[in-house]
Amino acid sequence: MRKQIIFSLLLLLLVSHFAASQILNGRFSTAFYTFEKYDNIGESKTYIRGLQTVQFDISQKNLSFHTSLQAATNFTLLSGEQKNLKFYNMYFQWKNIYDMIDLNIGRHSVFAGVGNGLIDGGTLKLKLFENRFTVTAYGGGNVNPNLEAKVTTRLKDNYLLGAQVISTIVPDMRIGLSYMSRHRERLSYIAARPDSLGLPIQRLIEVDSPSEQYAGADVSYYYKSIGRVYGRYEHDLNLSKISRAQFGAHIYLTNEISVTGDYIYRQPRISYNSIFQVFNYSSNSEIEGGLEYSYNPMIRLFGKFASVNYSHTNTQRYTFGLNAEYGSLIYSGNSGYAGELNSVSAQLMYPLFDNVLTPTIGISRSSYKMTKQSDRLDTFTGLFGATVRPSKSFSLDSQIQWMNNPVYKNDMRFLLKINYLFTERLNIL
Repeated sequence: MRKQIIFSLLLLLLVSHFAASQILNGRFSTAFYTFEKYDNIGESKTYIRGLQTVQFDISQKNLSFHTSLQAATNFTLLSGEQKNLKFYNMYFQWKNIYDMIDLNIGRHSVFAGVGNGLIDGGTLKLKLFENRFTVTAYGGGNVNPNLEAKVTTRLKDNYLLGAQVISTIVPDMRIGLSYMSRHRERLSYIAARPDSLGLPIQRLIEVDSPSEQYAGADVSYYYKSIGRVYGRYEHDLNLSKISRAQFGAHIYLTNEISVTGDYIYRQPRISYNSIFQVFNYSSNSEIEGGLEYSYNPMIRLFGKFASVNYSHTNTQRYTFGLNAEYGSLIYSGNSGYAGELNSVSAQLMYPLFDNVLTPTIGISRSSYKMTKQSDRLDTFTGLFGATVRPSKSFSLDSQIQWMNNPVYKNDMRFLLKINYLFTERLNIL
């Protein structure tokens, strides 16, 4: 913990002269969450979790520095859980270099077609033809699972790199091509193995890092008086087979009524040299159709039905609902291979006193059974909360959550969150 704090302070000191340049944005969020946990049969404890999130953005013209950190602790005595500090991002950004290049360096997220994830590295985006043609390239080490400040040392076995090209040169059409290669390090371990005489000896087992390599393409076309069509394709280059294929459409019949359709084919996404490759697995496909009706911009009715097909069976999914400005009412269900489920949920929120107070209430009832022979089980959930926002920079959120099912009887939880936002123009330089 001490090393992580020192690391963050050194980075802030490094940009102290840069911090004096014009605009500082920040956000502090403090949250407390209580819940009951059964450590032994018939014995439970009430836990209190504390979360502190800190976000800072410092910018001057086209240069900026971004951070997002979160500290968590358990206030329950003798819980055995240690405190932790997570670094979600910490990077420099330089935009519009020569009016055509954006550059990110540090810990940041990547979303580029088939490639996505959190890396310790760099992303370069080249913008051409008035931003109608862009090329994005990225590369870096995978971030450690605990999101600690330390950076991976074995980069050759633990990295993510790739690129994406996007074109909007053709009017109303977007075309994207992407590629990614990822390796995840697997730690070595010591295990007993037989020697030449069959006697057990201790050996160091080292395994190659599982690899992924994908190429993808996506195309969408939008015409305002007719609708939108969309297609997507992903190919597993290591296994030489389709990973995902998708086609969808949203067509306007009238100004108020539209129909939707979507088809998706998926293969399980398993690394090339992973142990899971030895197991039998199969693809699945899904086809869904829907109807939407907009009574006005604030009220929308919809219904959807889908069929998901596995190797030897299928399941059905259906959803009907109403979305309004201040609430929603939704009914959903499943049948077939995934079991039988019927669920009704409603949520209502309404701002009062010029958005100073916004109470929220939600209820849900579900009835389900895993197989036709099993008993039907019921679940009830409810929540009641409120947001108090006396000013633009301060807000207080609270929520009571309740659940009752055959496993948890009258499970009650409480969430409290305090948010503070600020923007300062320093004008030192």
